[in-house]
Amino acid sequence: MKKLILCLLVFLSLMIGVQTSFAKVEKVGKDRIVIYNEVLVGDEVGLKKIFQDNSFIYDWVIEINSPGGMVFVGVDMYNEIKEQIKKGKHITTVIKGGADSMGGILFLSGQRRIIYEGAQFMVHKAFLTNKFGVEVTPAPGSDNEKSLKITNDFFIAVFKKFYNNDEKKANDLLEKSLRLTAKEVFEKGIATDYIDLTK
Repeated sequence: MKKLILCLLVFLSLMIGVQTSFAKVEKVGKDRIVIYNEVLVGDEVGLKKIFQDNSFIYDWVIEINSPGGMVFVGVDMYNEIKEQIKKGKHITTVIKGGADSMGGILFLSGQRRIIYEGAQFMVHKAFLTNKFGVEVTPAPGSDNEKSLKITNDFFIAVFKKFYNNDEKKANDLLEKSLRLTAKEVFEKGIATDYIDLTK
């Protein structure tokens, strides 16, 4: 009986751990959305629902604390935010902790982009992994190779505006997978505002 209870406890703790690893997109307060953890399938629906259910709100703050996640979902969320801006909404994105990979791309969707001292930012080119999480090279001419090209072209298009439309500089940033400090993000013009609360 003790072994059965122990097995159930281990199983439940694993299930709780699995559930907490999913991303969250939540409305917090009247005009604030928080995106945290990995960006995964379903998050784009949550974001769209928040905007749909609160269509009367025109000023939004979206806090991002994410290590990245699924490309299709992140691109969908980026485009949804840009679509809301096109409809006349004002959207500010904020990093207080970190935004890597797709989290970094989401940060770029805001009209105003605020980063706090101590926060980190990192972007890279898209890549494929196998079921063990190891990066793999797609077969030449395959759908996977085409998908990577489409995604990386999108990333370059998003970043080149921060480099006077210089594709080479944008590509270099993505190629190097650079981790930037909050101050560097501000100095490169990626963030519009830099807040240092350590002083």
